Amino acid sequence: MHKSPARPILALALLLTTTLWSGSVCAGTGFAISGPASIDTKFPIIQAVDPLPNTVLQGGQMIVLNWSLSDDNPNADPAANVAEMWLGDVLAESLAFSPGTGQHAWNWTVPDAGQAPIFALPAPNPFNPMTRLNFSLPEAGPVKVTVHDARGFLIDTLLHNHQPAGSLSLRWNGTDKSGRRQAGGTYFFGLEYPFEGQTRHLVRKAVLLP
Repeated sequence: MHKSPARPILALALLLTTTLWSGSVCAGTGFAISGPASIDTKFPIIQAVDPLPNTVLQGGQMIVLNWSLSDDNPNADPAANVAEMWLGDVLAESLAFSPGTGQHAWNWTVPDAGQAPIFALPAPNPFNPMTRLNFSLPEAGPVKVTVHDARGFLIDTLLHNHQPAGSLSLRWNGTDKSGRRQAGGTYFFGLEYPFEGQTRHLVRKAVLLP
């Protein structure tokens, strides 16, 4: 689980200059300097409440994850306030939560190790020019699959409609929604899918070779 600190607001002196010309003669120069601004230097404090360390979990079991957050200057960007569940080195699921000080809880269902992964790792990875995304949807309902770059910008929405439960396969050929080829680098694939009356989120990443 992580909480990004509020983005610093730096007190910068920004000099803007404009030169006015009249024919070939400089008529004058205007300038302005930005005013002072505060800097957020206090990091948020996060404390995990439960489950306790080394708790043994079973597939299909639903547990409640609780944590507290103290932040006097929170970042309002939803992408900066995210709880994550990692299975080894794989990001299994993530949950956006409201910024600011308070108690937070997440009802999470432990995946069954014997079942096909809901969102398998992209393959091939690294790739050029195409990678495939394979899913095993537990329930029918609205499904959304997106591609973001490393800066968090939306590159394309690969799917956004109602899907039946079961297997689903998509591919991404390294282009945006307008068909423009994207630069090499790390890209993130997001899956939104319904499960037990809630919208769940999973994220995978892959590297596009130049």
